[in-house]
Amino acid sequence: MVNANLLIVQENLEKHNIRCFLVPSKDAALSKALSLIPKGSQVGIGGSVSVSQIGLYDALSGGDYDFLNPYKEGLSPEQKQDLRRRGAQAEWFVTGTNAITLDGWLVNEDQFGNRAGAIIYGPRHVLLIVGLNKLVNTVSDALDRVQNFAAPANAKRLKRQVPCTITGKCENCSSPERICSVMSIVKWMPPEQNDRITVILVDDDLGL
Repeated sequence: MVNANLLIVQENLEKHNIRCFLVPSKDAALSKALSLIPKGSQVGIGGSVSVSQIGLYDALSGGDYDFLNPYKEGLSPEQKQDLRRRGAQAEWFVTGTNAITLDGWLVNEDQFGNRAGAIIYGPRHVLLIVGLNKLVNTVSDALDRVQNFAAPANAKRLKRQVPCTITGKCENCSSPERICSVMSIVKWMPPEQNDRITVILVDDDLGL
């Protein structure tokens, strides 16, 4: 049986002009994502464990898409930033979200702002892969999840030398390796941008 909270989130997202598909598994999420993104499309990406876990990262890397991938090995810092800028204006942009409330608000934090910025405005289409574990009750819960779980966990995954990897919570540090610089909250999309954002809700845990 589908988690009842996912149904609530789906209903609220669609009320906010955000298209939403509810799928039961990682495999189903991959199939749905690939059915939405036409082959040959230019696709940007924001850092997302969820995108990797469903196999979408590998699928986009397979040669059927103009994949603007700043995470390829061997790129210089300048090349990575260029791909991030171009990705934020691509036809499609794929990523996850740090938290999503029962009201359907999308809450995100990132280092450079390319991911948060692209979700807000820029790409013609934004596709978010969202696991069951990202659901929270309120915006306050979302901020707590972002600052005191997701950011420290991602900093640890990326082997950053920052205090939160030790304490497990945001210390509002000034480290040059800090990954939490920009925060965004998307409440809804104006009618002129109806269905610009698509969320694939997965009835399984994904990402951090």
